[in-house]
Amino acid sequence: MEVITKLLQEDPTLQELVTTPLMLNIIILAYQGMLVEKLPNLESVKERRKHLFNAYIQRMFTRRKKGEEYSPEQAIHWLSELAFRMSHQSQKLLFIERIQPNWLKINFKHGLKLPFQRKRKQKTKAYKLYNTGVKLTNGLIWGFIFTLIFLITGNPGNGLLPGLVAMFMGAAMTKTEPIEPVERLKWSWRKTKKWLPLGLLFGMSGFLSSGLSWGLILGLSGALIIGLIGSEVETTMIPNQGIWNSARNGIIFALIGGILCLLGEIGLQGYIGIPYILSMSIFGAGILGLILGLLKGGKACIQHFVLRFILYQNGAIPWNYSRFLNYAAERTLLQKVGGGYIFMHRSLQEHFVALAMENYNEFLDSSPQNAQSYIKRGNVRASLGDTQGAIIDYSQAIELNPDLADAYAGRSLARYMIGDEIGVLEDYHQTFQLNPHLAKKLSYTENSSTDLALQGKREIVKNDAQYYLVILLNDNVNTFDYVAKCLIDYIPGMNRDRAWKLAMQVHTQGQAIIWSGSEKLAELYRTQLSQAGLSMDACWPEVD
Repeated sequence: MEVITKLLQEDPTLQELVTTPLMLNIIILAYQGMLVEKLPNLESVKERRKHLFNAYIQRMFTRRKKGEEYSPEQAIHWLSELAFRMSHQSQKLLFIERIQPNWLKINFKHGLKLPFQRKRKQKTKAYKLYNTGVKLTNGLIWGFIFTLIFLITGNPGNGLLPGLVAMFMGAAMTKTEPIEPVERLKWSWRKTKKWLPLGLLFGMSGFLSSGLSWGLILGLSGALIIGLIGSEVETTMIPNQGIWNSARNGIIFALIGGILCLLGEIGLQGYIGIPYILSMSIFGAGILGLILGLLKGGKACIQHFVLRFILYQNGAIPWNYSRFLNYAAERTLLQKVGGGYIFMHRSLQEHFVALAMENYNEFLDSSPQNAQSYIKRGNVRASLGDTQGAIIDYSQAIELNPDLADAYAGRSLARYMIGDEIGVLEDYHQTFQLNPHLAKKLSYTENSSTDLALQGKREIVKNDAQYYLVILLNDNVNTFDYVAKCLIDYIPGMNRDRAWKLAMQVHTQGQAIIWSGSEKLAELYRTQLSQAGLSMDACWPEVD
C-alpha cells in the first residue's frame, strides 16, 4: 500500500482514474508486494501509466499459471492487434461472429490510407485474397448445384457447360461484405411482395423450358428463397454463437436438400415406384434445400471462416480465437459480456494500442529520414483520433520532403478536425498543386452531424460574427445528377433530397446558397466545387 500511496500522491491524473473501483483494483494488483525502493523514477505521467499497465499485464500472466497455452509475448501481440482494430472502428465490445472484412483493411505495419477520404478504397493484399476466396467458394457451390440440375433433368453431356456458367456468374455476383449471420429464420410478406415479379419470372422460365412441373417448382422455390429472411438474436451467451447458428441452419437445409435430391433421382431412374412428376417435385425441393443452405447460413459461414483463416495466416489472431479470448479473460485482461468481450478498462485498451504503435516508433528510430513512414504513422494516429499527433507526423514528413502531396492532404484533413481553418485551406491548395487528383478525393464533411450542419452551416471554431456564403450558379453543362453528386461529396450535412432541391433551385432561379459559415471554409468548399466543374460565385459575406 505504501507504493500505491506514493503513486497517487505524485500523479493527479492517476487520482482521477482511481475514483473507479476497477482502476483501483488494477493498481493494487499491479504493485502488490512491490517495495517503494524498486519503483522506477519516472518523470512523465505517460511513462508512469505505461509502467503501471506493463506491471499489471505481467502480474496477470504470473498469477495464473494453470492452463498456460500462450506465451506472454504471443498474448500481448494478439491483444495489441485486437485493441488496435477495435479502437480504429470505435468498437467497445467484440463479438467474434461480427468481425467484418474491414479488419483486413487495417494493418498498422503498413499504414492506413488517408483518413476521411471520399470513396476511399483500402484493398490490401489480404482483403483481395479474402474476396477471391469467398467468391471462388460460392462460385463452386453454385456450379455444383446447376451441374446437378442439368445432369439429372437434361442431357448429361450438357451438364458441364451450365455448371461452369453458374460458377462464374455465382462468383461474380457474390457480395463479400458485410458478413451477416443467419441465427434464426422468419417469413417476410413485405419482402415477398416486393420481389414477387422475380419469383414469377423463375416460374415462367421453368414452365417454358421444362413444362408445368418445373414451372411450379421454380416459382415456389423463388418465393421461398425471397420470403425467408435471416436475423440476429438480440443477445448472445456463447462466443461465436451467430456463426454456429448459421452453420446449423445451413447444414439442416443442405442435408434435407441432399436427401430429397437423392430420393428424387432414385424415383426418376425408376428404382422405386414414384410417379415422374412427384419425383421431379422431390428433386426440385432438394435443389431448393441446397440453395437455401447456401443463402440462409452457408454464405455467412464461408465468409467468416475465410476471413478467420486469412487473419490467422497474417498473425492477427490465433487459430482458436474464442479459446484465446477466454484465456485473456481468465487473466483479467478482458471481460466476458454474454457472448462478447471487452477490455477490462478503456485505459488498458489504449495501452495495448500504444504497444502496437511501437512498431512504427522502432522503425522511425532506425530510419528517421523516411518521410513515408511518418505519413503512415500520421494516418494511423488520425484514424485513432490522435489528431495532434497526426499533425506532428505529417509536418515531419513535409520537413523531410516538401513535395509529398499525401502529407499536405493528411495535415489538411487533420487541421479541419481541430478547427484550424487557415491551415486547412493552405494545405489543401498545396495538395492541389502537387496532386490535383488526390485533392479532388478529399472530403471535409466528417464533423457535419449537428443541427447547423443539417441546415448547411458549420459552427465556426473562432467566434466570428460574419458568415460567408457559398453560392452555386446555373450553367448549361452539368446535369442535375452530377450537381447533386458534387454537393453530397463536398458539402457537410448534405443528403440526396436536399442536394436535388438545391439543383432544381439553381435551374429555376439561376443560383442557390448551398452553405454558409466561416470565410476560410466557405472558400474551401467553393474551391472544391469549382475544381469539380461547377459554376460558382465569389464568397460574399452574409447580409442581415
